[in-house]
Amino acid sequence: MKHRLMLQVLVLSLMFILGISSASALGLGTYYNLGWGDGEIEFDNDDDYYYHDDDKFDIDTDHRGRAIGFVLDTNVAKNALFNYRLNVALDTIDFGHGLEADGYVMDHTFGFGVLRNKYVRLWLGPQINLAYYTDDIKFRDNNIHYKTDFDAFGIGVGPAMGVNIHAGDFISFTATTGYKYMFLFGDFVDDFTGYEGQYYINFGMLFRINDVYKN
Repeated sequence: MKHRLMLQVLVLSLMFILGISSASALGLGTYYNLGWGDGEIEFDNDDDYYYHDDDKFDIDTDHRGRAIGFVLDTNVAKNALFNYRLNVALDTIDFGHGLEADGYVMDHTFGFGVLRNKYVRLWLGPQINLAYYTDDIKFRDNNIHYKTDFDAFGIGVGPAMGVNIHAGDFISFTATTGYKYMFLFGDFVDDFTGYEGQYYINFGMLFRINDVYKN
């Protein structure tokens, strides 16, 4: 049910963006993302069955993620300074400690083209990230086996840099890299909050509509 609701929200968001952009130049395509980093999660120990005696305890995380999704860009090749890029993807994330979950991510990037010509566009700018992960997790702790729901929300921000390489008037190949600082909160046995610093790189292909470089 949670997966279906989140997917409906994403689809409606895309329909709205495509509707307001239908008369404008834009690029549409797919991308594949790899991410890695580390952080810390702090649990509130409110459950009597959990073995920790402290009210709060921390664990370090070792983030590994991979995602595949949809990308929309308002300026892939035009000779204009600004572009807005939307990435929406299905993501699988491994936090370490045997904790792996599936979810959805949405990235909003505001790019400024520092190099623009008929062959390439190099851009950089800030990025805002939203994420939601949910899964049924089986794990073992202190030789006790558990099975419980995992729900996590993430809000992040950081710098991004990308390059679009144009193959003619209709197709561009793109690569993006950057860093994002994510604030996390959710529920897994106990309520938790935390943070992660994540590096990432992704590759994609865009089909351009009314988007051609002109001097």
